[in-house]
Amino acid sequence: MVGLYSLWLIWRGRIGWRTALWSLSTLHYWFHIPDTFNWYVPAILAFYLLAPFYVRLFRRCSRKEWLTAAMVPLSYGLYRLSIPLHLNYTEDFLCRIPAFALGILMGSYLLTGQVLTRRHTIAWGAVSLLGAAVTVLRLMNRLYLSPCYLIAAQLVPFTLLAAKVLELVPLRRIHGFLRLLGTSSLEIYLLNVIITREFAVLSPYLDYGPRHAFYYLVIYSINLLLGILLHRGLERILPRRRLTGQETAATVS
Repeated sequence: MVGLYSLWLIWRGRIGWRTALWSLSTLHYWFHIPDTFNWYVPAILAFYLLAPFYVRLFRRCSRKEWLTAAMVPLSYGLYRLSIPLHLNYTEDFLCRIPAFALGILMGSYLLTGQVLTRRHTIAWGAVSLLGAAVTVLRLMNRLYLSPCYLIAAQLVPFTLLAAKVLELVPLRRIHGFLRLLGTSSLEIYLLNVIITREFAVLSPYLDYGPRHAFYYLVIYSINLLLGILLHRGLERILPRRRLTGQETAATVS
């Protein structure tokens, strides 16, 4: 995807070959190369490299939720340290460390068949309230904190609540559509900036002004459709071995 989009940008005269090669190397983000794009590709690759080490620590920890919570002060501390070191351009990566840890925790819940108790409900509800309080302080300019932390605080409680509602709603077509989006989420994620940042190219065809809701409805629909098609195409080209339930549970037990 980076290579194809680089060719598009070169053809449009927006970048040169040197910038394209930096983007393809996935090192451009760490060296702060100007005019490059898709910072999240190097970031997500870094998380893939960190995952085996973190999962090993995660498996050994008896209090997995506390380990996950500890990633918030660790992330913020690394970000604050990056400022005097003139590495604060890595903020997008550093502030997503809690989201990475939450993903591991949610994966553990799914693979081990974790039953959510009243204690879980209270804990995640408290996290949501804390995130909402910090959001209010941020809107009042009393406190600055990256939106990444605020989104992470609300995301898990929201998805758990949504999952509970979907259990009660007997609409299997919705479940199938959400499963399709979930299995195609990586491809959708890789395409989202490429699609949404081309406003100047696509907006004349929609004949709407900037930030118009209809424009974004169309663009995000295209984003979802292309991501799903890309996922289906890759499934046909690259056969994947699916783990059994016992094998997947063993990875986090």
